[in-house]
Amino acid sequence: MDELLIGLVVGIVKLNVWLVRGVYRILRGIVRAVATRLGGVTPQRREIAVARMKRAAPALPARAKAVDYRPRVVQHLDLSRALRELCDTQRNTRRFAPTLDGVIARAEKLASKLRIDSNMTVEQRLRLDGDESLRAIVRDLVEERRGSLAGLLDDTDALANASYAPIVEYCKQRDIALTSDRAATAIDGDKLFFMSIDDPAGLATIVLPSSFSTEISTWPAIAHEIAHDFFRSVGGLPQQLRAQLALGTNVALLGPEDGKASVGTIAERAVAAWMEELFADAFGTMMLGPAYLHTMMRSFASPDEPERALAMAYEGEKKRPVYEAHPPGHVRVVAGCRLLGRMGYGKEADALEATWRKLHGNPTSVYSALADGRWVRVPEDVVLDRAAEVGTSLYMQGLDCLRGQPLRSVAGLDFGPREHEQARRIGDRLAAGRPIDVKDPRLLVAGAVLGTVAMPKRAASIYALARNAIEGVDEPEAELALRDDVAGFEVGPAAAREAFLAGVLLGPPVSRR
Repeated sequence: MDELLIGLVVGIVKLNVWLVRGVYRILRGIVRAVATRLGGVTPQRREIAVARMKRAAPALPARAKAVDYRPRVVQHLDLSRALRELCDTQRNTRRFAPTLDGVIARAEKLASKLRIDSNMTVEQRLRLDGDESLRAIVRDLVEERRGSLAGLLDDTDALANASYAPIVEYCKQRDIALTSDRAATAIDGDKLFFMSIDDPAGLATIVLPSSFSTEISTWPAIAHEIAHDFFRSVGGLPQQLRAQLALGTNVALLGPEDGKASVGTIAERAVAAWMEELFADAFGTMMLGPAYLHTMMRSFASPDEPERALAMAYEGEKKRPVYEAHPPGHVRVVAGCRLLGRMGYGKEADALEATWRKLHGNPTSVYSALADGRWVRVPEDVVLDRAAEVGTSLYMQGLDCLRGQPLRSVAGLDFGPREHEQARRIGDRLAAGRPIDVKDPRLLVAGAVLGTVAMPKRAASIYALARNAIEGVDEPEAELALRDDVAGFEVGPAAAREAFLAGVLLGPPVSRR
């Protein structure tokens, strides 16, 4: 009886516990359902969500730390100083000293600032990036001059600096600021171009194709690349030249209405796009005379496909295309011949233009591309007249940014008929295999080009003799001063001009701001 009573009591207790647990579970489910429906998050779900976030997201520091640029600046400064010391070991690398001196001075100033405050402004970071890139470029230029290309680069540097010397000297005398006033060349691949670099010390870099190591015919193009730097170095020059020539937009005419567009409008817009290239061609013509025209004719001739030399291409989106910056070869050669005529080469200029025209079927038109793939025939007269205005305007008129002086009046710039005759005699001597001793790289190169045109089978010999002669131009200034073989030294305008060019070429690099 007692055992039955105890079992009954235990059963009642278990039943009560089961009922209480059941009611609790029911109530908890109701609470969760209501909380979920109302958008709430239970503590349990919140803990699960937090745990998942911690696993998915990387650990974040309690406080973000500023980037420490000091090690990078110290390394940059050490490399720049070492490169600067290396430049002093060779004469042909000392031209880079002003560039590296500026890089080192800016790095030292930045390093001093970072000792106090490790933060850098956006401008300081950009300048540091630019100086590191500039140091890398100078390093490559120095390494090239310490290897097998040293002799070639000595000679191309000589022509580049001789081409720039009259402008640099004129701007110095007239207090005209140049953002770049000295040049260095590099050999890389198969392209010829002016490489714009951000150097406050004024270094310009011209990249030459490897063909310069075997032939002289394209060397006058160095003057063309120097002109690009000149065009961009004088403040206001592009704007003033555009205004003087009354050039507006360079947007190409490509729609159905093009057939009704005036030839004058097409010519104006095309020349607006070509202005810098035509400027550079005009400068090259003034620097080297007919030899530069021979270089252009060789580079742009297309007798098998004459239309290639006559096509006015466009670039950019078809909704707003612009004429491509490089004029057709026909426009460039004829514009150069017309400038030659202004420079006193009437007969020579006519002969060169006649040769070019005959080679391309005596064209009377150029062609402008349309968006639908067709071409519009444009009479050449108006286009050529407008294109030639760029060179003749520079030669005959002045710009305010150049103190009103036309380029023909800049001492040492105009390669006139007298210089051309000297170059022809040099070419004859080179073609005959006779060595020469001339101190003007422009005369040497112009003569070598003319000799090669006259005697193409002697091209290799002419190249070798010209290179040997240019190497003599690079003698150190101290060696020239110690010479005592000055008997019979000619005094006069020609000697004065030669002395001026040699002095500028052989003297230390000039850096002006």
